[in-house]
Amino acid sequence: TFLWLLFFLLLFTAANIVLYLSRNEIDMFVPSTYKTLYHPTDVPTLSGTRVVRRAHLMLKIAMREQPVRWAITDDTGERYEQNGKFPVLKLKELVHRYELEPQGLKKPAPISIQFGYYTSELYKKGGRTQPDNYWLVSASIPMGKFHQYPLSHWVDTFPYVSEREKAEGRRILREKMGVTGAEGTLEKIDKICAYQAVLYKTQAGTPDDRMTVEVSPLKIFCRFDAREGKGWCTQMAIIYHFFANLAGVPTRLITLNGHIDTVITTGHSFAESFIPERNCWARVDPSGNKFYVWNKENRLLNSADILHAVIIGSYSDLSVKTFKEGHVVTASYSEENKSDIQLFSPGAQLIYRSNGYRHADKTINRYLFSPNLAYSLDAEYANRVYLCRRLLFGIWAALLIACLISLAYYLHNRK
Repeated sequence: TFLWLLFFLLLFTAANIVLYLSRNEIDMFVPSTYKTLYHPTDVPTLSGTRVVRRAHLMLKIAMREQPVRWAITDDTGERYEQNGKFPVLKLKELVHRYELEPQGLKKPAPISIQFGYYTSELYKKGGRTQPDNYWLVSASIPMGKFHQYPLSHWVDTFPYVSEREKAEGRRILREKMGVTGAEGTLEKIDKICAYQAVLYKTQAGTPDDRMTVEVSPLKIFCRFDAREGKGWCTQMAIIYHFFANLAGVPTRLITLNGHIDTVITTGHSFAESFIPERNCWARVDPSGNKFYVWNKENRLLNSADILHAVIIGSYSDLSVKTFKEGHVVTASYSEENKSDIQLFSPGAQLIYRSNGYRHADKTINRYLFSPNLAYSLDAEYANRVYLCRRLLFGIWAALLIACLISLAYYLHNRK
């Protein structure tokens, strides 16, 4: 028995090694949901409800800093205050809007929720027997039960960059890019991207080997700035990611991948920055000269939003901030989206890098337990690859334990 177990253990050891050595960046992620990727724990979330008594509904609102008092106003003008961690709405019949104000917070953010309340008596008038119906129509905050990560999960603290280089990066932000720290988040993005847009006009091109293996974002930037090296979208995204985070703008790197067997269907690198003033992520594409995109309701679009807009061709009402003729200007997204139309295909995979620009994809932890998360319209392949490698590892671990137990049993019997 031990010999047979040892044979299969060696067989699955070989299978695991072959799969691990044949891995590539395309396979190092697992699909996730829109809500998980775009609603961090730093944003208030309606995660549950409970009927306290008839027409009184408790809202379980998860917040980073939980208030102890709430002020509630409905669209009829009635206003009341409550003590407690969660607010309890006094619902009125039919559809009404309720404004919730958390009290005692450093930065109180009002929450707007629309509820429909239909009583059993209302249904009875129509000849229907049905209990009271509580209907959540809309909310200004995310709703539902889903896995969330804090912003710190995505933001790189650059432990692989020396303090001297970080200090130099802050000096460049101030003296070359004009970022003083007093600007709003979008203005900081404008200044960093504008500087990069000038660089990319002369330095866009195939990066040499030294550029592709360089780990320090500052050294990559300095080669660009000294006109000593060329670079692709990847290097531009890395530079933006470094300076944006140094400027206090929470930013993560995103890789756009797609392939059918050995044929590449798309590939691009850019970033997403979190805008605290609006509690949302915005896509930032430095090499594409598209700082950020918004719709006619003034809502900033993230990468997944743009993927959907491009695929269905619904972008005529979108605007984009870009750099033209030496100035940061607002333009129609339809006039600037040629590269997006080419890159955002139905088979594209948006891969969200939680470790920033580091070669962490080579670790066993990343390979098996903490892969990058991704969003796409075609998640079947990625799921198969991820499940396959975890299944093989699980079988190997079970065989190892069985071998050890069998060996211990054999040695015990010999004694």
